[in-house]
Amino acid sequence: MHLRRLSVRHLALWAAVLLLPVGAAIRPIRDSSFLWHVRAGALQIETGEVLRSDPFSLLFAGERWRTQSWLLELLYGLLETWFEPLSWVNAMRYVFGTALVALVAVAVLHKVEDPIRAAAVAGLVGWMATAVIVPRPVLLSVVFLAAMVVVIDRPAVAWAAVPLMWVWAAVHGSWTLGLALLLLAALRSRDGRHWRALGAGLLVVHLTAHGVAIWSIVLAFLRNRAALQYISEWGLPDLTDPVLAPIILLLGGAAYGFATKRLVLSDLWVVIPFAVYGLTSTRSVVLSAVVLAPFVATSLRPKTTVEMPPQPVWHWGIAVALVVGSVAFVMTSSAGLDRKVFPPEAQMLTDETFVHDDRLGGYLIYLGHRSVFVDDRAELYGAAFFSDYDAALRSADAMESVLDRYGLSRALVLSDQAVLRDIDLGWSVEPFSDGYSWLTPP
Repeated sequence: MHLRRLSVRHLALWAAVLLLPVGAAIRPIRDSSFLWHVRAGALQIETGEVLRSDPFSLLFAGERWRTQSWLLELLYGLLETWFEPLSWVNAMRYVFGTALVALVAVAVLHKVEDPIRAAAVAGLVGWMATAVIVPRPVLLSVVFLAAMVVVIDRPAVAWAAVPLMWVWAAVHGSWTLGLALLLLAALRSRDGRHWRALGAGLLVVHLTAHGVAIWSIVLAFLRNRAALQYISEWGLPDLTDPVLAPIILLLGGAAYGFATKRLVLSDLWVVIPFAVYGLTSTRSVVLSAVVLAPFVATSLRPKTTVEMPPQPVWHWGIAVALVVGSVAFVMTSSAGLDRKVFPPEAQMLTDETFVHDDRLGGYLIYLGHRSVFVDDRAELYGAAFFSDYDAALRSADAMESVLDRYGLSRALVLSDQAVLRDIDLGWSVEPFSDGYSWLTPP
């Protein structure tokens, strides 16, 4: 934004970028996957090497397993060392969340040129992005995707995709999505600079800590994809969810662009694959929205240039107030674990092994437990294990079978878990915390 053009229209876009991430950034921490990532980072700092085998589970300890997010985990570990435990989480979520919405705003404003229309599109995507403004590596993967969208729209800086791909490959397994977008952009534009960036990007992903073994992470994910059905974010999206529903507007906006010929046939190279991809899982909806946003903005482009009247200086006062106010609000909001999801009493259990859910598993790893029954690493545990585990949480017979098979004496389950409504006489149920209960077979 040029200093002379900070109009009220621009302030609408400015507000979308700064304010939408605030609420998501200060939510209580409910993400156990993030917690084991923090512990993985601390362990890698301690040992001086990237994790290439499982150090956490009871059943798979020592098995080959490569952490896909080693670089970001190192940052987690350092932040945990430099600051009070988890006190840095709100600021990190806000920085990454603001970067995400800002990149989307840059992409759409470049296409539509009218700040109000750009604010409408960026606001929709920003609203949807509140679902992924979480402390997990997935947030940074969406930021990288938004950065790739900005880069591919400017062939002169297509080279920037190369270092972006290196960092992305060291942070999250979705780096393959970045390569896919580069390929589709090259097919769409027929520009040699996109093709060269694609080739160089494909090369540099092999220069991270895992080298060519980075493909083993992708293959492990594909082999165990059936296990993802037990993780809610990988299920089909519920488009009646107010956070996800705007994808319907974005898809409609893209269709309108083709109907009005603002979008051309070559745009289908990107729009169709990502429109379909966005409907495959809850997790993919926001990723799809980020890619589709510039095309929707193009569909809304005004026929005449929007005239900007002279801008008073006080607009900058509002802009500064928005920055200072949002940052101050986030920094003064304490980051804390949801005590019902992560009971403090679990700190006493780090030397005991028992059946529990994957959410509690991530918390136990963070607390220093080295033999958890299960966490959310589907690529490690596999579909067969997750199927047995899921059945045990619903059926007393299945729970007893799992306890016998692994030589465990009891389970710690959510107090409203279905298995507690299926038990017979002789089973023991004892409250453990506000949200969990011990379950012991006859």
